[in-house]
Amino acid sequence: AVIKSAIAQGVQMMVIPAVEKNNFAQVIQLAEKLKSVRVLIGRISNLYGPGQKLNKAQGLLSQLCRSSILRIPVNIYVPLETIRDYLFSEDCAELIFRCLIKIQTSPSSPKVLVKIFASEEPTSINQILTSLQHLTRREPLITFPQQTISFQQPKELSFKSKVLVESFSYKPLVEGLHQLLDFQESQLQLGELPYPEAS
Repeated sequence: AVIKSAIAQGVQMMVIPAVEKNNFAQVIQLAEKLKSVRVLIGRISNLYGPGQKLNKAQGLLSQLCRSSILRIPVNIYVPLETIRDYLFSEDCAELIFRCLIKIQTSPSSPKVLVKIFASEEPTSINQILTSLQHLTRREPLITFPQQTISFQQPKELSFKSKVLVESFSYKPLVEGLHQLLDFQESQLQLGELPYPEAS
């Protein structure tokens, strides 16, 4: 949807997903050779939202919502005080679209722009669990494999962008979780909500 909207407004674009840090130089060199090309490099925090694949043990919020619906415990491998930034997928798409339009239409935009896409609302796992319990009226089912809990992960990872900053109403986490729960409930009714693999 982001690509279609950008093209509709005259932005010609090519998406290169998951550019490794070592390849940044190659992207910059390519942009320098092509005078009409501008490059947006996005560094995205933790995405969540409807449609995330659940066949791998990743996407904490999606895993917790599924656990709440199926009443199957989910393993937590970090302390509950661990703080991360969670960005709703639709918000991220809208922000990318706005940035693409800006760098295309502004003569002063640099050839290569690196931007952080984040909600800028640090949230602990404890806060997520509290929100889930409020929404579902059920206590989340979680387990702590003691031998695998990692205390080497950073306790807090927060982000704040200083590039192309603009007024934007981010979806509050509790609303995003509600939408995610509704989506997974509909998947369950259609028989399309996958059960977690046995660990």
